Amino acid sequence: MKDKEIISELQAKIKLLERQNAEHLSLFDKGEVSLFKWNNDETWSTAYASKNVYELLGYSSKEFLNKEIDYSEIIYKDDFDTVYEEVTYALNNNIDYFTHTAYRVVTKSGSIKWVLDNTYMVRDAEGEVTYFLGTISDITMLKNYELNLEKMVQKKTDENLLQKEVLYRQNRLVTIGETIESVAHQWRQPLNHVGANISKLEMLNTKELHKEALEKIVENSNNALEYMSKTITDFSNYFSPNKEKVRFLVQDVLNNSISIISPLLKNIDIVFENDAQGIELYGHENELMQVIVIMLNNAKDSIALKQAQESFQGKILVKLSLEESRAYISIEDNGNGIEDSIIYKIYEPYFTTKFKSQGTGLGLYMSKMIIEKEMNGSIEVSNTQNGAIFKIILGHK
Repeated sequence: MKDKEIISELQAKIKLLERQNAEHLSLFDKGEVSLFKWNNDETWSTAYASKNVYELLGYSSKEFLNKEIDYSEIIYKDDFDTVYEEVTYALNNNIDYFTHTAYRVVTKSGSIKWVLDNTYMVRDAEGEVTYFLGTISDITMLKNYELNLEKMVQKKTDENLLQKEVLYRQNRLVTIGETIESVAHQWRQPLNHVGANISKLEMLNTKELHKEALEKIVENSNNALEYMSKTITDFSNYFSPNKEKVRFLVQDVLNNSISIISPLLKNIDIVFENDAQGIELYGHENELMQVIVIMLNNAKDSIALKQAQESFQGKILVKLSLEESRAYISIEDNGNGIEDSIIYKIYEPYFTTKFKSQGTGLGLYMSKMIIEKEMNGSIEVSNTQNGAIFKIILGHK
């Protein structure tokens, strides 16, 4: 074959390839995906741009090819550094293909669009990157939907957090009210003593008042006031709104909780078995105390309801133990127990088996929230032959 024929055949093949290449590229001209070929230079100047880039950016392909505008100029300023860093990383690590994090571009009219950019590296014979070949898709609608969804989720999350805080405070007020009843009960007798002593002083004539009698009245009054002061000290942690985490003895929380509820127990014995002396936890001491008081109060109400139907001696057993470096607090009563048909509902907010005047249905819900969310623990409940038992499991550190 003569040289001219060879050259002619090669030229024909080249024209065929060019035509096929043009046909392939024309697929982008009317499609939804724009095609860019950028030079690997400082401004990422354009070597090729499909005609449909006008629909995307408002600039014609000729404006890019004539360098009237460079691609780097249309990238939204707040997103440019991210795009640049991703290109630099790909170059430094010999990556042939990567997808940019979705970024924004500014159109000719000044509007902002979100795009998804898939970039291929075009290398020369020496392996140096000469061009970047990118397919650009308009994902503005999808991104706006995503952003709106994130805002909705965040708003809903904020609302849920606010609702939980409201429920927590509402339940806190209820339990504080119940606790104040216990304080008033414990103060009633010593206040009567102090009142009686004051009456004695008023009745006695100053001249007839002997030193021994006066000292006895003063001592009696001081004892009553000291008892009242101790009562307030026992309740101080429970009333404290302090949310700071501290190290505390679990047995102290249980003793204080029992001290709070004991004056309200009628025909009910309460026993504390401590098999884990000195065990400490790190967390919110007053919140754990609130949970214990709620459970003790529920046990009291269950026993009282059963006692209204039959005569028996009520009993609440509180037990602290340590198993596999975890603290176990169990509260067992010999009340009515919990019906199997509702036992799975007891932690739901506003669910209560009591009359509305006796309960809000928030106690166990908030107890579960506090133990699981604030103290990384768990609560278990089950019926026994004589009543019900709650178990609180907490990590020991």
